[in-house]
Amino acid sequence: MAALEPRLIRRLDQDTEWLALDPVRARALREAGVHSMMVVPLSARGVVLGLVCFYRAQCPDAYEDDDLALAVQLAARTAVCLDNARLYSRDHSAGQLLQFSLRPPEIPAHTAVETAHSYLPSGPSGDWFDVLPRAAAVMGEIRAAIGALAALDLEPDELLERLHAARHPARRPTDPA
Repeated sequence: MAALEPRLIRRLDQDTEWLALDPVRARALREAGVHSMMVVPLSARGVVLGLVCFYRAQCPDAYEDDDLALAVQLAARTAVCLDNARLYSRDHSAGQLLQFSLRPPEIPAHTAVETAHSYLPSGPSGDWFDVLPRAAAVMGEIRAAIGALAALDLEPDELLERLHAARHPARRPTDPA
């Protein structure tokens, strides 16, 4: 398998050299009545993901070249699916780390509002202390705006009104004169 080539073994003899090196597997194959097999590597995008083995025991016919061609196609599609899952898992983990790193290290105390928080990742869209589902860039903008407005020590309703006006400039409230 070092060459990553599929192998067709039409007739599996119990005294085959490579099988003699693995007596446990040889006994299991013999007990199952395996007489023909195919071994196909699972590789995609230059990454070896594993090996798939097809055994024939019940059917008296041996595997043929057509069977091997089908097994190679099946293994190729399976390898791409497995590699996609591997890549998704890697990217998902990186996304979760990014989300976690966007949290502020500590929540500042303010006299105008009592703050409580918890962190529950909401998925690929991002989150902000599980209150506002937003993308990562918007989360940073909101955090900066709230920090700046909170420093003014405004009443909560006025702080929220100004935050809303900052996010929606076309709907700015009229200043009382």
